[in-house]
This record gives sequence, structure tokens and C-alpha cells, in this order.
Amino acid sequence: MEFICSKNELIEAISNVSLASVVRSAMPILEGVYLEVNENKTLTVLSFNLQMGISKTLSLSLAKSGSIVLKASLLSNIISKMPEGMLHFTTNDKQMVTIASGSIEFTISGMDATAYPQIPAVTMQTQFGIPQNVLYNMLEQTLFASPTMEQSGTNNGVLFQIHDHLLTIVTLDNYRLALRREPVEVDEEIKVKIPSKTLYDLMRILSKLSSSSKEEKQVAITISDSHLLFVVDGYEIVSRLAEGEFIDYEKVIPNDSSTTLKVNVRDLHNSLNRASIVINEKTKSAIKCTVSNQNMNIYCDTPLGRINENLSIEQEGDDLRFGFNNRYMMDALKACDSDEIKINLKTPLSPILFVPLEGDHFLFLVLPIRLKDDE
Repeated sequence: MEFICSKNELIEAISNVSLASVVRSAMPILEGVYLEVNENKTLTVLSFNLQMGISKTLSLSLAKSGSIVLKASLLSNIISKMPEGMLHFTTNDKQMVTIASGSIEFTISGMDATAYPQIPAVTMQTQFGIPQNVLYNMLEQTLFASPTMEQSGTNNGVLFQIHDHLLTIVTLDNYRLALRREPVEVDEEIKVKIPSKTLYDLMRILSKLSSSSKEEKQVAITISDSHLLFVVDGYEIVSRLAEGEFIDYEKVIPNDSSTTLKVNVRDLHNSLNRASIVINEKTKSAIKCTVSNQNMNIYCDTPLGRINENLSIEQEGDDLRFGFNNRYMMDALKACDSDEIKINLKTPLSPILFVPLEGDHFLFLVLPIRLKDDE
């Protein structure tokens, strides 16, 4: 195998596909990056951890067919320290790889590419496209509420649901829920569960693509019975679907309220950020909120200090006093894509619901904290 490739193009590809490699594995080959030069003068860079695979195709000026697997961390470290310009790769029949640029030459041992596991092919059952920035924003506004490993259970993974030409993404952990909707041109009805890690890695790639190019690209999404495939700008991300049914999230969302607040997102977020100064992991104190007469009082008293702040709001309905976790509320506010929102409340122990002033393209829910009578 032999090829010449731009350092910058190759290091970007390796950095992104390595998201699917394994740092330490009983199968050392899974710690590697698969490189294959094809007869059409293209280089395929691929990592696959048996659950998810990421590949990128690059065009070459000089190419001789062949394949090799190289340890991902070692390869990335070498290339990052090479000078700018073109890199020259050659391999011999003993699986030794030479990487050269100018007067610099590294020689490292590779692994037999025939032993690398084959990435699954995704048979097309449902396929649609969505702009990369739209998909990125949907993921950014929902993944914060995906469950941690300790919380994983019935609601593990992320729900992708298509109904009435709307794509709905839902995440749900033990304390909160996040939902985003966008129209898509799909006639089928789809409901699948995707591992959170797959979507976090997809977000990282989309973010890098947005920062390196102002051109808006489409993400092609293909869904089958057991896998799904994302294709964007030469990258292919293949992932197994998460097992089991997603929890019936609609039963968690209240359908009525006794109090509706119209609040400025930035003002409330800044207020909670100030209250967080007197809260740490040891105290884990709730923020107390009292709503009355078009005013929201934010109060918190901990061993570190006390804060008392009033915000002007628009209030409809009953006065109310409730408590909440500062971080969960700030995460929901940060995900809101508007200057003002509505907060719907029913009782001090009912879920706190964030919705837009108009439409229903997002919805965030945070469970309150029970306050003692003397607090």
C-alpha cells in the first residue's frame, strides 16, 4: 500500500473516526484505525467498536491499493507532530508502515487488516435528509437530559420518532425530559431508540464541520430494523439501535396547569447562575422560588451563604411556591432557543414545564424538589 495525503485532511479524519475506536480492549485490533487505499485513488479511514463505526473517504493524488490497521493513539500522535504539507505512507509485506514528510520519517508496525471486523451494511428501509445545523441544534437541545450509565434502564438511549412528517427527538432521565421537533419529508411512521454515545459523537463531527466550512450540508439518515446510518460530507456513522422500548414519555408531560409564567430566559438563567455560587456538591441545596403578584422571588440559604433576588415576570393564575435543582433548571433554560418562554406549573410537586410562547417545537420538563414546611 502507498499513498500521499494532506496532513490536515488526514488528521481531521483520524480525529473524528477515532471516536469509535476502543482505548483498551481484549481485542487490540479494535484500538486501531483501518486504512484502505482503493483502486479509484481514494483512502478510507475507519474505526469500529462492534457497536458503532465511523468512516471517512479522502481523495488521493498518488495511490497504490492495499490496507493496514494502525493503533489510533500512536498514529494520531505521529501525524499531529509532523510538519504542515503532504505525508507519504508506504507499507511492506511485513506490515511495517513508513510515514515520511521531508527529512522526517517514522516507521511503525501495523496489524493485519483482514482481521479487522467488518462494519455492518445498513439496508435501506427509511431514508431522509435534514440540514446539519438543524440536526446539531436538535441534539444540543436534548442530549443534556439523556440518562447516565448509573440511570440507564427503561429510558436508556434517545428516541427518534417520525409521525405526521415531524421528527421528534426525546431524552429522559430520572429528573427531567427534553423534546425537540422539526418537519421532515418522510411518509413512514418511525420509532427507534439510539444509543446516546452515537449521537454525542455525531454532534462532535457536525460541530467540527460547521466550524471548518460555512456551507450548509445535508445529513442523510438511513434506518433499518437493527442499525442506522448517518452520512455527511464524506463521513459515514453506523450504529446499532438501542434495545427495548422507550418509555411512554407523553404520560410524564402534564396536560394542564394552574399557573403560567412568561419569563425572560437570560434574566432567569443569570439569576440562577448567581444563586449557584452558594451551592456546591456537599450542600446540594434546593433553590426556593415564590411566584406572586407578577414577581418571582429566588431564594437560597446554605452554609456557604444566602441569596435573595426578585425578578419581574408576567403571571397568570395562582400564586405558588416550589423548589428545584439549580443545574437542571439552568440546563433547560440554556436549551431554550428564544428570548422569552412560558413556564407552566400546577402544584409545588408537579413537573415544571418549559414551552415556547408560540408553537410546540420544544418542550423541557424538570421535576421539582419537595420543600419542608419550615423552609
